Amino acid sequence: MLVLVTTEPDSPLALQRMTAGYRMALSDTASARIVLAQSRPEVCDEYLTFVRQSSDTAPQAGAFEDGVMRARNDGFALHQVHGSREKSLAVAIRTDGIAVAGLTARFIASALTDSKAQSDVLPVLQTIASRISDALASAATTS
Repeated sequence: MLVLVTTEPDSPLALQRMTAGYRMALSDTASARIVLAQSRPEVCDEYLTFVRQSSDTAPQAGAFEDGVMRARNDGFALHQVHGSREKSLAVAIRTDGIAVAGLTARFIASALTDSKAQSDVLPVLQTIASRISDALASAATTS
């Protein structure tokens, strides 16, 4: 995944700062889980097959696939990289009903429970993602 826009350089609370242009392994992101969960089934299946067959990612393939399926059922992804003190919550940005990007909020795991993140942060992310999706659809019809 590629970080395109971030507010982290301005945050005194960021534990691991990521700047625009930072690249992350797909298997370590909530964004990848939600984007794959809400992508075309053949795209999701192809990527999950690649993860299962790759020597670098095969050991984590089961957990990653479980996370994608959970995101498909829940409509969002919640993920904590093993050994990290941060968690991330992500929703999909869609065009024509297909996920094209993820919108993610990261937080210190000990400062915010999963249920509090879902009740307080998730609705905000969903609203913003919906507005971005609408703007993309509007731009596509006017061009």
